[in-house]
Amino acid sequence: GTIVETVSPDPGRAALTGDLRDLNVFDTPSLRGLKHTAPYFHDNSANNLEEVIDHYNNHFQFRISLQERDDLIAFLEIL
Repeated sequence: GTIVETVSPDPGRAALTGDLRDLNVFDTPSLRGLKHTAPYFHDNSANNLEEVIDHYNNHFQFRISLQERDDLIAFLEIL
């Protein structure tokens, strides 16, 4: 067999399966019951939904107002 060494800061499913086809592949969970699943992100780096939305606002120009943020959080919490 062939051995392939790969370095990744976050290998995704490949860390579990050992399959290179799973490198940087993630299982995306349902939004149902989201308010009960903190911390958020695959690396648990966001402690609450406010931090999730702030992350997108700061890194991906996902620009929403504070009222829109609060409305989005209220919606996500009822799922």
